[in-house]
Amino acid sequence: MSLADWKAVFEKWNLLHYQNDDASHDIYHFRRVANNAFHIASNYPEESVDKFVLLAAAYFHDVVNLPKDHPRRKEASKLSAEKAGKILTDLGVSSEKIPGVQHAILTHSFSAKIEPKTIEAKILQDADRIDSFGTVGVLRALYVAGRLGRSLFDTSDPLAHKRPLDDQKFSLDHLETKIMIMPKSLKTDYGKNIAEPRVEIVKTFRDLLAKEILSGKHDSLMQVADTFFEAGKQKKFLFHPEDPFAISRKKNKGLYAMDHLLSIDGLSWMFSSLKDELRHH
Repeated sequence: MSLADWKAVFEKWNLLHYQNDDASHDIYHFRRVANNAFHIASNYPEESVDKFVLLAAAYFHDVVNLPKDHPRRKEASKLSAEKAGKILTDLGVSSEKIPGVQHAILTHSFSAKIEPKTIEAKILQDADRIDSFGTVGVLRALYVAGRLGRSLFDTSDPLAHKRPLDDQKFSLDHLETKIMIMPKSLKTDYGKNIAEPRVEIVKTFRDLLAKEILSGKHDSLMQVADTFFEAGKQKKFLFHPEDPFAISRKKNKGLYAMDHLLSIDGLSWMFSSLKDELRHH
């Protein structure tokens, strides 16, 4: 079968069997990771990267998705690799391909801290981490904070100038303790190039939100933070995958968090960034 045929098979399996209400790790995340991976792979000689391994690993890298506060969280990539092997066997994938897929899945996790050894594993790790940067990354982080019931920020010291950073308590601290340092772990030059401007978006969001917090005003970025935090608590989708800005559809605020923000002034830079991040998806 062609890669397009396999993609349809993997999409169908996920739609039928993937049981998860976490919109930060849903099928749309899998699609974004797959596309990131293929963009990175396009910078390598065609014969040097196994595109099937990349595709399969992207669609099943989080097939066992444990919450960030789960006691076995660090085992999630191992459990996903094991389950992916069984799924791919059932789908008729060649036994020669499965170990490569499993290695890529096993090593993609930030918390697992296992070094990728193959080019496919390095590309997948970068592709997954890139989805933690930029506007998408910020929205996912806010959403996860809502799911976990953590605070968004320390109101008196949002940037932790006079206190230790605590990403187990404050979502804004998570941007500093994990998202900001993650680019250093990227393995591919093209992945680093993609990440660099997206990390600047995260920094801009962090700094502007901190100014709003300290000013005591509930302005546009406070509304972004509140909206996606509440979306995590209510288990909404982040945004409509095909039409995030409701250009050809009616807004549905009950389903999509982004739809709450589309009429708010001062967010054009975030919308432009999001459009750029999603332009290939």
